[in-house]
Amino acid sequence: MKIYISGKMAGMSEKESRNLFLRACILIESVNHNPINPWVVNDKLQGASYEDKMKEDLRIIKEEADAIFMLKNWNMSLGAQREYDEAIIKGIPIYYESDPSIFLFDMTFPKVNPVNQ
Repeated sequence: MKIYISGKMAGMSEKESRNLFLRACILIESVNHNPINPWVVNDKLQGASYEDKMKEDLRIIKEEADAIFMLKNWNMSLGAQREYDEAIIKGIPIYYESDPSIFLFDMTFPKVNPVNQ
């Protein structure tokens, strides 16, 4: 499963922010899934505007991500809120760093639509 990591990237030191995303990558890999780190994505877009970077991040959520992982600070970021909204629109699972139980179960369980049960 490809899991996009979403959280605050600006308003703190770049090193601190990159470390938060790296820690999330390690957690996601520890349960045998593939993280999508927006820092890695943005590093490939050197010189691009903020909005162009956001468009690419949103495209990845729309076209590539199977789920999204929200860092604890996500609600302090307008960009992360846009990414959350895109995940809602797409209907993919949303996992929260603030919920420690997420790694107690297999994140590959199929999403069940209660209407179709």
